[in-house]
Amino acid sequence: MIRRRIIFLVLGSLGLWAILAYPVYRLGAVHALTDSATAAGLCLFPALLTLSLSYFAIGKKPQDQLLIMLAGTGIRMGTVMGLGMLLSWLDPHYQQVSFWAWVLVFYLFTLGLEVMLLLGEKRTAVTR
Repeated sequence: MIRRRIIFLVLGSLGLWAILAYPVYRLGAVHALTDSATAAGLCLFPALLTLSLSYFAIGKKPQDQLLIMLAGTGIRMGTVMGLGMLLSWLDPHYQQVSFWAWVLVFYLFTLGLEVMLLLGEKRTAVTR
């Protein structure tokens, strides 16, 4: 069951990038494509990690669920911001506002998609 959710998260993120790739290329050339692809990968990795962590919380005590969810939030934010700042430090191109706008778009998209997947899992677990 978790494998299907992970595949859906990956395909959803790649799908958003694919939908936006052509207009981005037409408006912003190659730099906009690299910014969007980098931001998608930067946000997808911690989303996969927190989605996997969230599956450990299902069926546990409420305080354990809260701890796992808070840890997932910290992992997600810390990873995206930390790696984004590292990229900015290593390459001045990633200091531009356009890159951080792409990070925000993909961060919010993966977060929303992950919440949708988790709520769907919780709904199916309740009905069983």
